[in-house]
Amino acid sequence: MFIELNPAAANDRGIRNGDNVWVTTPSGARLRVRAMVTDRVDRETAFMPYHFAGRWQGEDLLKHYPAGAAPIVRGEAANTATTYGYDSVTMMQETKTSVCQIERAA
Repeated sequence: MFIELNPAAANDRGIRNGDNVWVTTPSGARLRVRAMVTDRVDRETAFMPYHFAGRWQGEDLLKHYPAGAAPIVRGEAANTATTYGYDSVTMMQETKTSVCQIERAA
Protein backbone atom coordinates (compact mmCIF):
# COMPACT_ATOMS: atom_id res chain seq x y z
CA MET A 1 0.00 0.00 0.00
CA PHE A 2 1.20 3.51 -0.72
CA ILE A 3 0.26 7.17 -0.43
CA GLU A 4 0.93 9.64 -3.23
CA LEU A 5 2.51 12.78 -1.85
CA ASN A 6 3.59 15.96 -3.62
CA PRO A 7 7.39 16.58 -3.67
CA ALA A 8 7.04 19.89 -1.78
CA ALA A 9 4.83 18.32 0.92
CA ALA A 10 7.21 15.37 1.20
CA ASN A 11 10.19 17.70 1.53
CA ASP A 12 8.42 19.69 4.27
CA ARG A 13 8.09 16.45 6.24
CA GLY A 14 11.54 15.00 5.50
CA ILE A 15 10.02 12.18 3.46
CA ARG A 16 11.68 10.63 0.42
CA ASN A 17 10.18 8.40 -2.25
CA GLY A 18 9.87 4.85 -0.91
CA ASP A 19 10.05 5.79 2.79
CA ASN A 20 7.59 4.18 5.17
CA VAL A 21 5.21 6.74 6.64
CA TRP A 22 2.42 6.92 9.19
CA VAL A 23 -0.87 8.43 8.01
CA THR A 24 -3.11 9.53 10.88
CA THR A 25 -6.64 10.92 10.72
CA PRO A 26 -9.10 12.53 13.17
CA SER A 27 -11.03 9.23 13.33
CA GLY A 28 -8.06 7.72 15.18
CA ALA A 29 -6.79 5.69 12.23
CA ARG A 30 -3.04 5.10 11.97
CA LEU A 31 -1.91 3.50 8.71
CA ARG A 32 1.66 2.48 7.91
CA VAL A 33 2.23 2.77 4.15
CA ARG A 34 4.97 3.58 1.65
CA ALA A 35 5.43 7.11 0.28
CA MET A 36 5.18 7.64 -3.47
CA VAL A 37 6.52 11.14 -4.12
CA THR A 38 4.87 12.41 -7.30
CA ASP A 39 3.62 15.53 -9.05
CA ARG A 40 0.30 13.75 -9.74
CA VAL A 41 -1.11 15.34 -6.57
CA ASP A 42 -0.86 18.96 -5.46
CA ARG A 43 0.81 20.15 -2.27
CA GLU A 44 -2.46 20.10 -0.30
CA THR A 45 -3.60 16.64 -1.46
CA ALA A 46 -2.52 13.07 -0.77
CA PHE A 47 -4.01 9.98 -2.44
CA MET A 48 -4.26 6.33 -1.42
CA PRO A 49 -5.89 3.52 -3.43
CA TYR A 50 -8.86 1.87 -1.73
CA HIS A 51 -8.60 -1.80 -2.60
CA PHE A 52 -6.18 -3.18 -0.03
CA ALA A 53 -6.77 -5.21 3.13
CA GLY A 54 -4.96 -7.54 5.47
CA ARG A 55 -3.03 -5.04 7.60
CA TRP A 56 -4.27 -2.96 10.51
CA GLN A 57 -2.21 -0.08 11.92
CA GLY A 58 1.02 -1.68 10.72
CA GLU A 59 0.19 -5.23 11.87
CA ASP A 60 -0.07 -8.06 9.32
CA LEU A 61 -3.38 -9.90 9.92
CA LEU A 62 -2.50 -13.01 7.89
CA LYS A 63 -2.99 -15.28 10.93
CA HIS A 64 -6.67 -14.27 11.10
CA TYR A 65 -7.53 -15.41 7.55
CA PRO A 66 -8.72 -18.96 6.90
CA ALA A 67 -6.56 -21.07 4.58
CA GLY A 68 -6.92 -19.87 1.00
CA ALA A 69 -8.83 -16.68 1.91
CA ALA A 70 -5.98 -14.27 2.62
CA PRO A 71 -5.41 -11.34 0.25
CA ILE A 72 -2.51 -12.07 -2.10
CA VAL A 73 -1.13 -8.56 -1.58
CA ARG A 74 -1.72 -7.22 1.90
CA GLY A 75 -1.72 -3.56 2.86
CA GLU A 76 -3.54 -1.00 4.98
CA ALA A 77 -7.11 -0.20 3.91
CA ALA A 78 -7.69 3.48 3.12
CA ASN A 79 -11.33 3.12 4.14
CA THR A 80 -10.28 2.71 7.78
CA ALA A 81 -8.99 6.30 7.69
CA THR A 82 -12.03 8.05 6.24
CA THR A 83 -14.66 9.93 8.23
CA TYR A 84 -18.35 9.32 8.85
CA GLY A 85 -19.40 12.68 7.41
CA TYR A 86 -22.00 13.22 4.72
CA ASP A 87 -23.32 15.95 2.44
CA SER A 88 -26.46 17.37 4.05
CA VAL A 89 -28.00 18.30 0.67
CA THR A 90 -27.54 15.04 -1.25
CA MET A 91 -27.24 12.80 1.86
CA MET A 92 -24.23 11.19 0.11
CA GLN A 93 -21.69 9.74 2.52
CA GLU A 94 -18.18 11.16 2.58
CA THR A 95 -16.39 7.82 2.60
CA LYS A 96 -13.66 8.64 0.10
CA THR A 97 -12.07 11.70 1.70
CA SER A 98 -10.53 12.79 4.98
CA VAL A 99 -7.99 15.19 6.38
CA CYS A 100 -4.78 13.51 7.49
CA GLN A 101 -1.32 14.04 8.85
CA ILE A 102 1.65 12.27 7.28
CA GLU A 103 4.96 11.65 9.04
CA ARG A 104 8.02 9.56 8.32
CA ALA A 105 7.92 6.23 10.17
CA ALA A 106 10.89 5.32 12.33
